[in-house]
Amino acid sequence: MASLGMVAVALITGSLLLASLALLSSWAVEPAVALHESVDRWYGRALSLRLTKVTVDNVTLVDEDTVVVRVANSGQVSLRASERQLFDLIVRYTDVDGNVHIARLPYDPQLSLPGSWRVEKVYTNGAPGEAINPMDPPYLTRGMWDPMEELELTIYTSHAINSSQPFVVVFSTPNGCVAMGASA
Repeated sequence: MASLGMVAVALITGSLLLASLALLSSWAVEPAVALHESVDRWYGRALSLRLTKVTVDNVTLVDEDTVVVRVANSGQVSLRASERQLFDLIVRYTDVDGNVHIARLPYDPQLSLPGSWRVEKVYTNGAPGEAINPMDPPYLTRGMWDPMEELELTIYTSHAINSSQPFVVVFSTPNGCVAMGASA
């Protein structure tokens, strides 16, 4: 009888040991899976940034409060036009009174607010228009800014620009690619 009791204790102990090992192994694997997903997200963002290349090609003062800028997507990543609020446009300029202004300008399709910007036109390989994923400037509710496309931006400043001083533009994409240019 004693040996039957020993066998029962051994079976119960073994079952408990196996169940606890299974539980411990699932706990040990769980953080690795969570880490793997976050590494995947990080790698995807890093790869997207690495494949994105944007340049500010031309900054032209049109009149005392208007500047036209050409920005080119010369990378390998298409960017959603509908994410226009995630694009940053920062300007630095001197007004006619000698005051320096540095500001992040909001996107305004109507240019109704001084100190705003919008996309006027899109060019593909220097020609007006788009081959794929057409956008709807100035509203940008659809389409993509694809590689080999240039955006023509209009900037409406809140102060009269001193044209003898450089007008500096810093442009960044939603994934963090930054480009800078200045008037001559």
